[in-house]
Amino acid sequence: MLAFAEASNVPVATSFRRQDYVDNGSPAYAGVLTIGLDPALARRVEEADVVLALAPASARSPPGSTPLLEPPRPRQTLIHVHADPDELGRVYGG
Repeated sequence: MLAFAEASNVPVATSFRRQDYVDNGSPAYAGVLTIGLDPALARRVEEADVVLALAPASARSPPGSTPLLEPPRPRQTLIHVHADPDELGRVYGG
């Protein structure tokens, strides 16, 4: 995935507990999308046309934060890949 992201100039962000999934020195690494969210990264997500979410534990925003994707129908095209089919569609409708 990282090789594709680097070759395609696609930014990759991680969750707080998955920071080690992407080399922070990679040109594709965009930051962490949870605790301590950089406002510039938040804007990038909010302005994105497409968001690909790979197996996040939950599509919900952290408590007290503004959602980057507005439920139940985000403006962005959301592609959500998850091993548990019951997780899909729980927060964001299709």
